[in-house]
Amino acid sequence: MVNNLHSKTIKQEEKLTAQLASFQEDIADEPISVIIKGQGLASELNEEVELALQDHNEAMMLDYLATGKRLHLCMHEWGKKKGSYAR
Repeated sequence: MVNNLHSKTIKQEEKLTAQLASFQEDIADEPISVIIKGQGLASELNEEVELALQDHNEAMMLDYLATGKRLHLCMHEWGKKKGSYAR
């Protein structure tokens, strides 16, 4: 009786181990395909960005960066004012 129970337990453990190994392989293989798809999309986006940057001169790029910085500072000041009203 104990031997039967022991052999059943071992068989169940082996079955579960095989299932777990299969799940681990599936999980390990999935990110690789996602990464490959993502690299293709990133490459396409990089090409679009490069084409867009070719249409801008240095003065336009500098103005864009300065405007972004001004927006950031305005949002920061707004957040400080809003925080002081809440107190």
